Amino acid sequence: IISFHFPLSFEIFIFFPTNDSIAVLPININIFGLTIEICSLRKFEYLVILKTGKNREIRMIFEYNNIKITKLKRISIGKFTLGNMKIGDLKEIKI
Repeated sequence: IISFHFPLSFEIFIFFPTNDSIAVLPININIFGLTIEICSLRKFEYLVILKTGKNREIRMIFEYNNIKITKLKRISIGKFTLGNMKIGDLKEIKI
């Protein structure tokens, strides 16, 4: 079995943070085999690129920094964006 891993991109909305909680988040995190990049999009919105690990680990990192995630939405898998796809929709990919 061949396994491929693609970076996953998530749009994250947070619940009214304090300035201190945002300041403690580094831009790149690489700990215990987990690799993510965090970019600020707007006041309560972040773009998180998960290179290794699972999306629940994103929640754990934000919770560790006392930031509550109100919405976590996957927006792409590798170079494929999900756009307006609904649950159960299929999209043909040419390789």
